[in-house]
Amino acid sequence: MPSHIYSMLGMWKESVAANQAALRVAAEFAEKYGVDGVLADVPRAYDALAYAHLQLGQDASALAAVNEAAKPAKIVGSLPVAQAARAARRGALCARAPGLEGRGEARDGRGLRGRRSGDALRASARRGPQRRDPGAARADINKLRAVRAAFDGAHQVYWTEQTEMLVLAAQAWVVQAQGSRREAHKLMRAAADLEDASAKNTVLESRIYPMRELLADLLREQGDPGAALTGIRSGR
Repeated sequence: MPSHIYSMLGMWKESVAANQAALRVAAEFAEKYGVDGVLADVPRAYDALAYAHLQLGQDASALAAVNEAAKPAKIVGSLPVAQAARAARRGALCARAPGLEGRGEARDGRGLRGRRSGDALRASARRGPQRRDPGAARADINKLRAVRAAFDGAHQVYWTEQTEMLVLAAQAWVVQAQGSRREAHKLMRAAADLEDASAKNTVLESRIYPMRELLADLLREQGDPGAALTGIRSGR
């Protein structure tokens, strides 16, 4: 549980350490009491561990955690939570890690995996324009669209909408880099409005980087610090 706090504060190294400790305790408990299967919170801990590694740019470690999350054949404990947490396994989650491109597994519509993949891809898409690499950013947006289409095909309305927010936000930064300030503002505001109208899934942590704050970043970059400050305050 401490890792939830660390994630909210952006303390990714501490989050890694907390989840690694939790996994050690879980293994010791299972061995001591002869647990027939894997405790429900183990895949969930691997999910949080992978996410923290991604934030630190440690793609190989993130992939290792994703692979570990995929191993359990039998989950004991809170099944709904476990099923959501196991969605963190191999897929577009680590799309920017070497060798993972093209292995997206969102087609079964499990939400957490797609959301994690979407977050990673949105971040990568946003970095594309900053690296002056619009081609890479557009490629990441296309991957996001594929995730969205998978959710839509599985009739996962909530996750389709969540991924649409990421598509809009990533597009905003691409068109901003291309000099289309008005269009960028329109897209980013649409993403923020969509998030405001959307409920947060109870399995997920709080939004670490709300769309309102992304909108504020965009406004600041466009030379409107007053509106950016208002956006930051409204995003908290």
